[in-house]
Amino acid sequence: MPVYPPQGWAIPQGTVNVLVNPGFEQANYNAWIDGNGPIVPNGNGKITNARAHTGTYSVAMINYGGFWQNVTVIGINVTILSFWTYCEGLVTTVEGSITITYADTTTTQVNIMGNGASSPWTLINVTGQLTGKNIAQVKFVGGMNDQWWIDDITLNVTMNLGPAVSLCYPPQNQG
Repeated sequence: MPVYPPQGWAIPQGTVNVLVNPGFEQANYNAWIDGNGPIVPNGNGKITNARAHTGTYSVAMINYGGFWQNVTVIGINVTILSFWTYCEGLVTTVEGSITITYADTTTTQVNIMGNGASSPWTLINVTGQLTGKNIAQVKFVGGMNDQWWIDDITLNVTMNLGPAVSLCYPPQNQG
C-alpha cells in the first residue's frame, strides 16, 4: 500500500518575517522596546501617524535614543534584513544606525546617511552586512540632526520543516 505523501518529500520551504509588528500597525507594541519600556502610539511620541510608508504608523527617529526587538534567528537562514526610511532635512552626515547584536554578543552597525535634501521613502537593505551568526537583537538608534522615520522592517528567514512524516498504515484485520 502506498504511503502519502511519499516519505522523504520535503515540506515546501517558506519565508517569513520573524519580527512582531514590523509596520507598527498592530495593537500589540510590546515587542518593540526602548529604555522606557514598550513604545506606543502617542504615549511617548515615537510611533506616529505623521508619516508612514504603508498603513498609518511609523516610528519617528527625531532626537530619539533608539528602539529594538529581541529575536532568536539562525543567521544562515536570514534571506533579507531591510527597512524603509524617510528623511527630512539638509544634513549629509549620519542620521542614525541599525545595530544587529548576535547571540555571541558581537555586533554589526550600519550607519544611515542623510543625503543633503528631503528624500522620499527609501528602502535600506543591510542583508549584505550580516555575518551569518545567530541574531539576538535588531536595534535602531536615532540621530540628533534631521527628522527621519522608519517603517516596514523586514527580517525574513527561510523555514524548512524537514521531511514529511506519514502516519498512514494499512488497515488492520478486524476478523
